[in-house]
Amino acid sequence: MTVERRFPKALGALEQVFAFVDEVLDPVTREERVRYALALGAEEFFTNCVKYNLRSAHDVLIRIRTAPASIILQILDDDVDPFDVTRVAPRDLHASIAGKRVGGLGIHLSRELLDDLAYEYAGGTSIVTMTMKLEA
Repeated sequence: MTVERRFPKALGALEQVFAFVDEVLDPVTREERVRYALALGAEEFFTNCVKYNLRSAHDVLIRIRTAPASIILQILDDDVDPFDVTRVAPRDLHASIAGKRVGGLGIHLSRELLDDLAYEYAGGTSIVTMTMKLEA
């Protein structure tokens, strides 16, 4: 089953994003690790669309595909420059405060929690794909 919905590119839409993710996941899984990872990823990458893809006022599309063995959540943002989230350098969580760069922690946490994180850029559309495998 695939369900998708558009959200205004505004931080105020985050509550609607969380409600949509819960609405789709509720009948599919109660696995806390799956729900938490997808909610965190949805928040991180939706927020990045709002904060960094400023030239586009288009709504952000969130698509969730459920299958017996996995859940795939995609965030699609139209008319934006490419930014491959899979190429962001991993964070060194053990570095001193003075040596830490600003930003990237949400991407790092998402990468750690998700079973797979992929990026595609086609025709001016940025597509972040998050996958979580379900327990058998």
